[in-house]
Amino acid sequence: MKKSLSLNILTFEHAAAPVTLSFFKEHNPGHLPLEIAKASDKVKSLLDKPLPERIYTDFENHDQADISLEVDLKENPWFSKHYYHHLLYGYLEKQGVILSTNMVRDIMVWIKNTEFFDKHVVAFDVFGLRVQMMHMTQYPELVIYYSGMSRVLRTSLALHHGHAPEAYTRVLYNKKIMHLDELPEEGKYSYDKVYPVVNRILGSDFEDIPNDPTKNNYIEQNGKITFFIKNVLTREGLSSALPFHSENLVIVPEDYIHRTKSGSNLIRLGLNHKMAVITPKVKLKQFGPFKLPSKEIRFIMIFFEEDKRLANELFMILSGLELSKEGKTRPSRSYDSLYHFIRLKFVLDKSKSVCINQGEQPTDQIQDFLDRTDFNTQKYNYIAIYLSPIKSDDKDAANHQLYYRIKELLLQYHISSQVIYRENLMLPNFRKYYLINIASAILAKAGGIPWRLDCPVANELVVGIGAFRSQKTGVKYVGSTFSFSNNGDFREFDCTSESETRFLAQKIKTIIQDYIQKNERIRRLVIHFYKNMSHKEIAPIQEMLLNLGFPNLPVIILTINKTASNNYIAFDTSWPALMPRSGTIIQIAEKEYLLFNNTRYSENSKFKTESWHLPLKIRFQSTHPELLKDILMVKELLDQVYQFSRMYYKSVKQQNLPVTISYPEMAARIFSWFEGETLCDFGKMNMWFL
Repeated sequence: MKKSLSLNILTFEHAAAPVTLSFFKEHNPGHLPLEIAKASDKVKSLLDKPLPERIYTDFENHDQADISLEVDLKENPWFSKHYYHHLLYGYLEKQGVILSTNMVRDIMVWIKNTEFFDKHVVAFDVFGLRVQMMHMTQYPELVIYYSGMSRVLRTSLALHHGHAPEAYTRVLYNKKIMHLDELPEEGKYSYDKVYPVVNRILGSDFEDIPNDPTKNNYIEQNGKITFFIKNVLTREGLSSALPFHSENLVIVPEDYIHRTKSGSNLIRLGLNHKMAVITPKVKLKQFGPFKLPSKEIRFIMIFFEEDKRLANELFMILSGLELSKEGKTRPSRSYDSLYHFIRLKFVLDKSKSVCINQGEQPTDQIQDFLDRTDFNTQKYNYIAIYLSPIKSDDKDAANHQLYYRIKELLLQYHISSQVIYRENLMLPNFRKYYLINIASAILAKAGGIPWRLDCPVANELVVGIGAFRSQKTGVKYVGSTFSFSNNGDFREFDCTSESETRFLAQKIKTIIQDYIQKNERIRRLVIHFYKNMSHKEIAPIQEMLLNLGFPNLPVIILTINKTASNNYIAFDTSWPALMPRSGTIIQIAEKEYLLFNNTRYSENSKFKTESWHLPLKIRFQSTHPELLKDILMVKELLDQVYQFSRMYYKSVKQQNLPVTISYPEMAARIFSWFEGETLCDFGKMNMWFL
């Protein structure tokens, strides 16, 4: 592969001479330590015996300091990282730009966006800066990334009304973005100079920031980063502190670039003749799904009385029927039915359908109907088509409650539901764009397999953990799923609001026992986790393995955030649209990788690119760290992530997140609205959440 990939990093030279700084023996707020064990012999010789473990500095000079020392930054990379961070922050502060820091102490720079205007808010492009030491090169490095757009109210905190005090979280004061509870004393007496940052609660008063799902994220990101470098970082004054080698982003060394296996992006379709294709978007209709459900399928419909006409129209669409000029029902000559996509006829059991009457509580009516209706679940899998007047993302809590309560009631009677928003039904492109996605989800919920990976089946125990924090309660809900192979068959889904580690350990114990009964041996346990796992979180799993008689079984954790990476991004400068080819892997640090998972499947630009997904950042941990030095094994596990992203059955459009993370998160999101504290057994074996 040619050296055509650039990464959003600038390199700069170390300070040529040691720097003299003041140090204290005792730690003070805001001070950082210098580890004496890592210091030079010259530094050690200047300290009294016995040597302290560490001394502290704020990178300034003080007359009252315990000692002043010269520090060679080249010999103290961890310390020098924070020193350069300090210099950068001080430079930006003097420039008068608006600053904040994020959870990992990156410097966040807020630059006013002059293209976006709203009389109520001021928009800012937010950029992140992170100093790191020799991750990609032999020099200190500055990561520059575009974090997105944020808004600040034009009305001060003193004059803004209409919300409870807890609605205000972050504020702009004196060129700093900070949490309201961190406001200095003078700010508390000057609310007329304090401006709230728009958050989720305040944002409900305004239109959302425009978002074009078809835009090329790479061209946007590259343009923003280039603008920031030229207009902020390369101003006169910073070069003396951070002498950049160039304004150009670093080229990724060839030995840091890898690729997934050839054919990893292929899936198989077709009931009789299995066909390998890249996407089901067109070919699902042509070849049909991979496998039909083992039971017959019966559909029921649930709709409100006022939507009778729409319910009848939906029946016609799913059945592939139309009215002739004479008003007679006949097979449609222009449009596809459910059958055309998934080879399942829409067989409606009208006796088991529900018309919700006006003026009565909908859930009471459905509960009454379910109680008095006999469903032959031994013979049939039932799918309820719910024609909903409520969008799944409706902001009204009461509407949310109804939407999800109906789902929960149906699950308790072994009925999966497919919700169709009635307004979508009236869209002219409903048949063209919506129906194929609905068909795929219905087949998966019914127990069929829309498509499967085009690769040999490999037995591998993979545990997927995703999470969702409820906005209504603040409680974190954790979802899990288990796979015994790479073919897309999932063993079980579950959700809980309890501590995820103990919950996870107990689940894994049962699954390992089941896995061993079906396979000769287990070589490792792979966990796809939604965040970094601490030692405290890994310990219960290791204890469980010890009790099962597998004390040395390797546990490999892949941390996969559900939001794509924008703090590390690469650009393919050999291609005008800049996005690296799908399946590209870049190592960005020890045990950290970027995985580009998009629809640029070929170097040939004549193939249409339909998604501009930013890369996934994946971090590896293991109970056996030496295993992570094996790049072939690492690539094998990254390839597995890449493949699992192709098992998403809610849409025929390519996703970039593996279903081992997205499925549990989807289940946890819905479960957070359920009244029951546990997921029913039927829900654990069914893709009801699609």
